[in-house]
Amino acid sequence: MSTREKLLAKLLAGKADNNFAFGVLVAVLVHSGYRHERTTGSHMIFRHTTLPMVNVQKRNDGKAKGYQVRQIRDILSK
Repeated sequence: MSTREKLLAKLLAGKADNNFAFGVLVAVLVHSGYRHERTTGSHMIFRHTTLPMVNVQKRNDGKAKGYQVRQIRDILSK
């Protein structure tokens, strides 16, 4: 299993939503076909050709926000 597959499996498992590294979440989005469109303040906007737009932002401790991890998991699992 490649590193990309392991990261995606970690996201889809849903066991670490509040402890998911922001950089890892961004990497999963990029490898899933999302492209970084723009950054507005602390919000990073990602777009995909067929999936909904995703807005992510980093917490002060470098982790991704838990509710955004759950939203991305719901989008990617469909």
